[in-house]
Amino acid sequence: MKRSSADWSKDAWSWRPGEGRWSMRRHGLPKAAVYARLDTRDHRPHERYDFWREAALYEIDADRRSDPSPFLAEGAGVIGPGGSIFTTRSHALAGGRRLGQSERDGGNDIAIGLVLSGKRRHAEGDERSLAAAGQFFAFDARCESRVAWTAFESVHLAMRRERAEAILGPRLPSSAALARWLGASPAGRILAAQMRALAGEIDNLHPDERGSLLEITLDLADLALRDVAGRAWGDDMDVIGSVFAAAMRLIDVNLANPDLDPDMLAGLLGCSRATLYRCFAEQDIAIAEAIRTRRLARAREFLADAPRSVPIADIAMRCGYLDPAHFSRLFRREYGISPTDARG
Repeated sequence: MKRSSADWSKDAWSWRPGEGRWSMRRHGLPKAAVYARLDTRDHRPHERYDFWREAALYEIDADRRSDPSPFLAEGAGVIGPGGSIFTTRSHALAGGRRLGQSERDGGNDIAIGLVLSGKRRHAEGDERSLAAAGQFFAFDARCESRVAWTAFESVHLAMRRERAEAILGPRLPSSAALARWLGASPAGRILAAQMRALAGEIDNLHPDERGSLLEITLDLADLALRDVAGRAWGDDMDVIGSVFAAAMRLIDVNLANPDLDPDMLAGLLGCSRATLYRCFAEQDIAIAEAIRTRRLARAREFLADAPRSVPIADIAMRCGYLDPAHFSRLFRREYGISPTDARG
């Protein structure tokens, strides 16, 4: 029995699941609210992930999957002229959105999501965030970003960018800040309850109810955003965000220094170790992990670009590793291949 469905005609919307990736520029939006259900079980095991990448993950370029087991995901949602709401259950996945992708595909929506189970890690600029069950997340299609999910269930609400900017102004907060503020907002908690309720009933809605309930949820999102915009959130979050961003820039500048550690960073920033640790804890990353990740990423770039005549030990030293054997072990643990195999 076919589990996927799309209840609209070509006159209502030119795009349909299974006909390639949707994009705002090519397909636009439906004329009225429509319902769609997607299920990878309608496809052969080796086709499932590619189907999901094209039909459901249109906002990001999903990574190629290394897990040989069959991929499973399903989702259902209501899509309308003013936004959409979708509930998803999926195996683990990851991917990213590149700088300038919005200009190419026309997508610049703001999404507000709620994790129902699992965990979502997100990186946008220098900010990193973690959302677990019961927590909000946000996604700005105009920003370069990267997302990684464990096996998860979620519900996310997408709204037109101009709607969010009319409330928050043209300079929107980062996705991590918006999610934090919504989680601290009473109106945000009401929005979360509505999103959970709609996720549980989305398959049971009468066609006449779908558009109305989507608009009600978007109106609640407006209320939550106004609550966020009207609150004095204080300097605390600004300090956390600015110290973390400055620390990440200093890490990048000092990667070659083998003495780079939390004490050195705190001294360069002029803040206490406690403040520094707190800022990194808010981003769900340890300072040592951030330094190691940046060093290994820089080393991978050098390995891909440097002539083979440049010894691996020299590349390791440029990234702050004085012991080539230790560097090789860390590199293999991070990327699953040796530095030699990573050379261009």
